[in-house]
Amino acid sequence: MKFLLLFLLIASTNSIACEIFLKNQIIINDIIDSPNWSFLKTNCSKEKIKFFSKSVKYFEGEIPQSILQKKLKKFGISIISSTGSIKIKRISKVIKGVFHPLLSKEITSDDFVTNITTDKYTVKNTNNEVNLTLLSEKDKYTFQAKIRRNIMFAKKNITPFEKENLNSLFIEKNEWIESENSSSYFKNKQDLKKHLAHYKINKFISKNKPIKKSDFTKKNLLKFGQPAKIIFNNRNLTIKTSGIPQSNGGINDSVLIKLKNNEIISAKVVDLGVVSANL
Repeated sequence: MKFLLLFLLIASTNSIACEIFLKNQIIINDIIDSPNWSFLKTNCSKEKIKFFSKSVKYFEGEIPQSILQKKLKKFGISIISSTGSIKIKRISKVIKGVFHPLLSKEITSDDFVTNITTDKYTVKNTNNEVNLTLLSEKDKYTFQAKIRRNIMFAKKNITPFEKENLNSLFIEKNEWIESENSSSYFKNKQDLKKHLAHYKINKFISKNKPIKKSDFTKKNLLKFGQPAKIIFNNRNLTIKTSGIPQSNGGINDSVLIKLKNNEIISAKVVDLGVVSANL
């Protein structure tokens, strides 16, 4: 008897239509298949929201409300929208288009990303990471992906004691790399040549392996006791003079310089034998 009453209760509950109030745009999180929705106004149970999530995943693009309603009717779900159609997008395609159209894959996020019903959101590429922000600032997610990019590889095994012209030891290849690590690689020979002006190899690099900026260490651009050029800057005024470094230094290092009048100032290494200081 108890079983029969329970069955009738469940059956009657499922037969009662609940309502989902949609904005004109749905963004489906097809990366981690989230069952949760952001900004979804409804009186439906969690179980029916799961049916809704599964149903909308079969659609993409501008969908007439009547077609979506027909799909959801069997689950006892009624769709209410301000327009006659619903625009359905997938998070992966939205994010992929910002990373690099057609040249990104394996999109992931460390956050637990919700599905979205919204008419306003922003997607920005910042430091090779894509940030998706919804209507509320607290609903902000960061995505990573693999992107296809030209980077420099070693043509042979390279040691820190290499005597050959380093530019001849590298080759450019088009490879898939993690987007958040893209700034760690060299894009072309010009990029690498510029780096070699201030840095030198300090690790063994295997043949056919990508060259990373972490494979280099700073060159000693300033030597203790040897005269260096000093460039003083103050808005539109530039004064050039010389001084004696009180220590060795690499690019962007702060060093002490003794001027001709024996005054000691702090300066920054900007090039071989050159420092910059403020007036």
